[in-house]
Amino acid sequence: SAELCAEHGFTYDLDKAREELAAGGFTDSNGNGIVELNGEDISVTLWSYSGFDVQDKTIALIQPDLQDIGLNVEIRTVDFGALQPMLEAGETGFDYMRWTFYDQSILSQLFLTPGWVGQTSDPALDELLKVADATVDPEARIQASHAAMTYILDNCLMVPILTDWFQSAVHEHVHGYRWDALDNERLIDVWLTK
Repeated sequence: SAELCAEHGFTYDLDKAREELAAGGFTDSNGNGIVELNGEDISVTLWSYSGFDVQDKTIALIQPDLQDIGLNVEIRTVDFGALQPMLEAGETGFDYMRWTFYDQSILSQLFLTPGWVGQTSDPALDELLKVADATVDPEARIQASHAAMTYILDNCLMVPILTDWFQSAVHEHVHGYRWDALDNERLIDVWLTK
């Protein structure tokens, strides 16, 4: 919900980001705009997968924001088939992914031990996810899902930055064109008046 995100999510705050880096020991002592650790400029690689324009555009927008806080960011895009084993081996550390689904079960797919790439083990989160997965009553399931989302945000397991909004247009002579709850086209009973 918007309230949950406002309370537990993240907003753009350049000064706060710089403060957090400094609190972690990353400062720009030589004034070149890049933070250092132990006298060495920090360079990070932002990994993502290729083949999707929205990925490329989004990481191109993220890169200068990260540079504004003092991180020298290199973007690396590779085929998803090559990225998956890198994620599983823990070789990336910093990546941009697009994970979205219409049911909270996506959270379990990503974070329930051992996690999507075998990098997650958090018993407290597991319990929250199991409750959300097993709850049938819709209102109670939403509340259980919000508890899991709150935990994920509060512990910075991921930082969601956007939501997909699908739009479609059809000509006025097309009738019966619908989408199902999972955002798939329902082409059954579509008919034309022309």
